[in-house]
Amino acid sequence: MSGTIYYPLTSPQLSIWYTERMYSGTSISNVAGTLRIKDKVDIENLKKAINLYIKNNDGVRLRICLDYNGNPQQYVADYEYKDIEVKDFSVFEDPVKAMQEWDKKETIKPFELLDSELFRFIIIKLNDTDIGFYVITHHIISDAWNMSLLGSSIVDYYCRLKKDPSDENLNDPMPSYTAFIENEQLYLKSERYKKDKDYWEKTFETAPETTFIKVRQTNEFSTKTKRKTFIAPKKFINKLREYCHENKITPYPLFLSALAMYINRITEKEDIIIGTPILNRLNRADKNTAGMFVSTVPLRISVNSNDSFSDLSQKVLDLCVSSYRHQRYPYDHILKYVREKHNIKENLYDIVLSYQNSKFDKSFDVEYITRWHFNENQSNSFTMHINDRDNEGILIIDYDYHSDLYYDKEIEFIHQHVLTLLWHALDNPKKQICKIEMLTENEKKKILYDFNDTYVDYPRENHSSIVRRAG
Repeated sequence: MSGTIYYPLTSPQLSIWYTERMYSGTSISNVAGTLRIKDKVDIENLKKAINLYIKNNDGVRLRICLDYNGNPQQYVADYEYKDIEVKDFSVFEDPVKAMQEWDKKETIKPFELLDSELFRFIIIKLNDTDIGFYVITHHIISDAWNMSLLGSSIVDYYCRLKKDPSDENLNDPMPSYTAFIENEQLYLKSERYKKDKDYWEKTFETAPETTFIKVRQTNEFSTKTKRKTFIAPKKFINKLREYCHENKITPYPLFLSALAMYINRITEKEDIIIGTPILNRLNRADKNTAGMFVSTVPLRISVNSNDSFSDLSQKVLDLCVSSYRHQRYPYDHILKYVREKHNIKENLYDIVLSYQNSKFDKSFDVEYITRWHFNENQSNSFTMHINDRDNEGILIIDYDYHSDLYYDKEIEFIHQHVLTLLWHALDNPKKQICKIEMLTENEKKKILYDFNDTYVDYPRENHSSIVRRAG
């Protein structure tokens, strides 16, 4: 294309590119959500609002292509007005059920990655006062923060159009993703890059071993993933927030510590690696830019079972702070170094803990609700998402797990035990972590009254299978 400027993929985008190439034809890179406005909606204005978002954010118009050597590159497609399709679910007896059955199918449709639009918008109508849109993007142009930004921006455009359709500021472009591309190229040649490189090479100077909760017994591998969702008890949330306030710590390192304690307890491993997604938006412009920024950092946690919980959580907090300081260093550069130095082929992590707190702006004149969609595929076998998005005092915990490896019941046990460990740890932070209680009250009763036996013998068909296979 004459006059088209081509850019390299950023490090966050390259990680998605490699994943997509490995698992092409799946929905592994799909990021989707629904936003519904609980008010009378002018559908034509909503179409205009969506188009303003597409026009003013070049990151959403990025397209991927190959250069003459077969390497990926990208360019920004010109803006063209889109007449957004409208799906009317109000004609169904149960509009919400019909919509959810439809969006479940829509969310697992893979994108054509090369030379194609990497987003789809569809307006949805459930009744005259419940109208919104479904959006799906490819992860190579979008992340969770971007989805929140997208939703808030479109509602903002809609409200401003409703108030003054002739507002000239509606056409003001947002910060360009190309600026992030250029800044990353400068970073890769900078002294900052060298300092970050030294930090990560020192972190993995000794050979790591991939941490598993459960070891796969065959060479067969599937990305097919199930999700199990739990809502944390109100008493637990109150205890967690009280502890955070008193100890000047955030929930994330506490959950990291609890998960590390659990892995240590069932595998006896002291060198534990957990992947954690990092926002990687380092300034105001980045936080207002549509695009893929998020990267994953391999946190290498040393667990001494004789330490107290407060010692472990402080160590994990310090590790998070230092790792975040060096978060710009590309994960694939870390992995390349580790593989060459230690002659290993595996990924550095199979377990991911994600703390989701990106929030939609609710300061507009209209009320709206949002829902995130599950794409049913992932490359690592176990991900724990802590969702704290809406400032409503609710913690939703999602577990995404390979369905050919874990049983649903095993995930229930993991959830109960991680939460129980953390709950008891918050009550007894000075206690040695090897002595912090992991059993739920129901399990203790079964052991005392039903089995009259020690913990290692219960329940053989469920949790102990994790212990045996993970060791």
